[in-house]
Amino acid sequence: MPLLHIESLPDDLVAPVLVVAFDGWVDAAGASSAATEHLAAGGTVVATFDDDTLFDYRSRRPCLESSSPDARVGDTARLQTPNRPKARTPSRS
Repeated sequence: MPLLHIESLPDDLVAPVLVVAFDGWVDAAGASSAATEHLAAGGTVVATFDDDTLFDYRSRRPCLESSSPDARVGDTARLQTPNRPKARTPSRS
């Protein structure tokens, strides 16, 4: 599998910004994970990555307990658009 698999590119993408969150000891109280989950909630997946190419399992091995041979544990590294609500027109009073 290639490192990057592009799912779909938004037509209205202008000047994109990349927000990255790391888990583990650098993610104080889960703040960065929670913030990126909030930003990406309801968004569209743009691309996914081959996790086995990106992660060094020698230094950090995932724990796995499963009774199903088809179980997949953990998140997949992905690029995702945020859920963008419709712009509101300011009311004049």
